Formats: sequence, structure tokens, C-alpha cells
Amino acid sequence: MYKLILVLLLFCLRAGAQEKMTPTDHFLIDGKVRSEVNITLAEIMAMPAVHIDSCVIKNHLMQKRYTLRNIEGVPLKNILAKVAIASDDPKQLSEYYFVFIASDNYKVVFSWNELYNSSTGDNVYIVKSRDGQDLENDAISTICISDLAIGRRFVKALKEIRVERVN
Repeated sequence: MYKLILVLLLFCLRAGAQEKMTPTDHFLIDGKVRSEVNITLAEIMAMPAVHIDSCVIKNHLMQKRYTLRNIEGVPLKNILAKVAIASDDPKQLSEYYFVFIASDNYKVVFSWNELYNSSTGDNVYIVKSRDGQDLENDAISTICISDLAIGRRFVKALKEIRVERVN
């Protein structure tokens, strides 16, 4: 548990040193998986989506930044269903976590239990349209609509989801 907290702290410290964000049209799921999976924007656009009326984006101080409206999102679990974690023992799954990495190197972490053993996992989406506009000419993004400070885990220009294991 302490190692996971240390990892989370290190990611938070690196968040201040972000690089330039470039739009993404695909992302890679890699790390502790049986085989890497590349997800393209075209695949995302072809998947069934859930409609979300609106979502208020707040920062870490709980201050409203802006509101996203008319969102269509693909449940993350539908995409992760294509991935096999490299573990033969289901008891070990609680030791895994997912690092979402944006093109500017911003990182966000979800534990396996958050995604598969709590209601949080039912509220994480890959956004395919917002404000009524498809993202075909924009960056792939993820959002967790059940977070209080949604802006903290709103990843724009997603380039990779790295699956890791706490040792």
C-alpha cells in the first residue's frame, strides 16, 4: 500500500513538468499485459456510447473551471475487455494499477479495484463527442464523471494506458 501511495505522489510531482500537448488519434495499452493493444479513434467512434447530459469540470480546489455538455462516452471497461492482464492468480489483481498518460506527459492513476471493484469503474469513459461535436479532429480524452474534482483525472490527448503492478 505504501508503495502505491509513493507512486501516486511521484506522479503528482511530475504533473507540474508537463510537455506540449499534441492531439492523439490512437492510444496504446501496454505494460503488464499479455499483449499490447492499440486503440484507434476510428475504433472508438464505431463503439456504442453512453450519453452524459453535462459534467462540471472542477479543479483540485473544487473551483468550477467549465462545463462539458452533451457528452458521448464509451465505457472504459468495454475497451479494457480487449486486454488480458499478465497474471495467472486472480488474488494478485488487487496489486495492479493503470497509468493514463497524455501526450504532454500528464499522468493519472486508477487502481484495478477502482475500475473493477467499485462504482468508479462504471463512471470512467473514453469521450467520443462533446458539445455535440465528434472528436475526429481532436484528441482522445478520458473522464471519470463520479469524481468530485473531475478536472484532476480528465486526461486530454490520451496516448497510453500503462498497466503496472505494485511489487
